[in-house]
This record gives sequence, structure tokens and C-alpha cells, in this order.
Amino acid sequence: MGNTLSEVFAPSTTPTQLDVVATGSWRVNMEDPESPYNKLKKKLPEHLHLSFIPQEDEGIKGAQCAHRYMVIQGYIEELIKNSESVFDEPLFLYIGAGRGSTQITLLKMDGTTLAVFKGPGYPRNGDSPNIALNLICEDIKRVHDGSVLGIFGYDSIFHILKSECPVVKDESLLPEAIATTGNDFGKLGYLATQFPSVPMLVFRNFKTKDNIMRKATFLDGDELKIDLGSGEAKLTDPSNGQQISVVELPEDWKTNEESLDKVASILDDMAHYSEKNIDEEREEVGSYWNFLKYGSYLSP
Repeated sequence: MGNTLSEVFAPSTTPTQLDVVATGSWRVNMEDPESPYNKLKKKLPEHLHLSFIPQEDEGIKGAQCAHRYMVIQGYIEELIKNSESVFDEPLFLYIGAGRGSTQITLLKMDGTTLAVFKGPGYPRNGDSPNIALNLICEDIKRVHDGSVLGIFGYDSIFHILKSECPVVKDESLLPEAIATTGNDFGKLGYLATQFPSVPMLVFRNFKTKDNIMRKATFLDGDELKIDLGSGEAKLTDPSNGQQISVVELPEDWKTNEESLDKVASILDDMAHYSEKNIDEEREEVGSYWNFLKYGSYLSP
């Protein structure tokens, strides 16, 4: 479990107004008034504003965020320049995943969306999503073989591959050029089969060549927001994707009312630490702030 802000900063007297954006398994049975999402909404205080992002939008926004960073790094221009494809429309595949869902998104060079494919996620205890995701990749290959010039994986994709495959080391500078291909990430169980020679990069937190630490996120805007996933609540800075605090959720929140109360408490705890408090405390906390800000003390 990652650090909560209460372990580092003194609480503010007035809780911050925070948007809480739900993803993954929170989207299940939302039409039911007794679904976990709707129950949680009733439990939250007025300063927490719960909404959800459709899986398709999550895929698009996360991919477009990552794509902007890849453009900054110069990868997109270089991949197009080095391509031998005869296709007029170069495409870039982005894959992000969590415990509740996986999104595979195809973007055009300018970042506009060609297609989004929605698949199951990687639950802590449950069936592997590989069969379904492999079928999606087969469909992409059948229609777009030769058009995909680069593949970029993040979120749970990083954690699945980090022990055995050449992912970008967490919090490190992105390489000058992409030296790995789909074939280097065979442990994933898909993509390597369909796109073995396509340049592929897998990352989590990273620095672009402008030396700014970044992380792909579907959140936008300038104010802190909470990314409420199936397994974790993450207080996030949308401007760079960095996670200020990460707290693991009880595993049984879908079926246990007390665990749902704990989720509400976790979110309320995050709201009681405003940006003003954080700014005032930064000097006192010193280097520990920098480690917290950039994730070194957070759970994966």
C-alpha cells in the first residue's frame, strides 16, 4: 500500500473540492441504484465529486497523453521517417491496463483517434485477459498490418513485464531512440505474435528530453484529481500525470459494505490535504517531498 498524505503532511481545516473519476470495475452495473458506484456516491461528502469515464474515453485520453510525450521525445517523427511502409496513414498503438480493464487505442500521426478496442483487465485473483486481448490484436493485424509504426505500453503493462523484459526503468530518462520491438515483450502473451518487428516501448514514470518527469494519464486540467481504479485510489496531478498519493483499496469493496465505507474514507482523507498545504510544507519536507512527488515511496 502506498503512502497517504496523512503520513507526511498536516491536515487542512477545510477539505479540498476534488473530482473523483472512476474507472475499471466501478463501471459495472451502474444502472443499478445498489451498484458499488452508486452506493459510494451516496457515502461521499459534498466536497468530493464522483463521476466515471467510459472505457473508450479512458483509452483515447490516456493514449493521446502518451502520444504528446512521444512527440516531445521525437519518437513519432523518427518512426515515420524510418518507415518503409507504403501506407499513407501511419498509425501508433497505445495500450494501457488496470485490474478492471484494458484499452488498446490506435492513433494517427496528429493524435486523432482511429479506433479503440476495449478488453478485460488484470485482476489480482482471476482469469487472465490474454485470450481476449490476443483476439483484439489479431483483428488489428488483419486490418492494419503494415500501418502500425510504433507500440507504447504503460500502467499494468509495465508491471507485467518489468521483471523479465527490457522496459524503461521507472523514473529514468527515455532513451534517445527506441531499440526494442514487439518481439522483446513476448511475456505479454500478445502483440509480440502480431507485431514482432514493430518498435515497442513500455514505461511508467519517465523523463522526456526536456528533463520533466511525466506519466501517461487520462485525467486533464490543472487541478489535482483522484483516479479511482479497481485496485487503487491515486491523487494525481493531471498536468504531468504524477501521482501525489497512492492507496490500495480493500479487495472486497464490490461485495462488502464496510470495505466500501473504507473507500469513502480513503477518498475523504485525500481531500483534506489541499494544494495550499502541500506548497507550504514543501520547504520543510525537503528532499522527501521530491521522492513522494515522483513516486519513489509509492506502491507500484
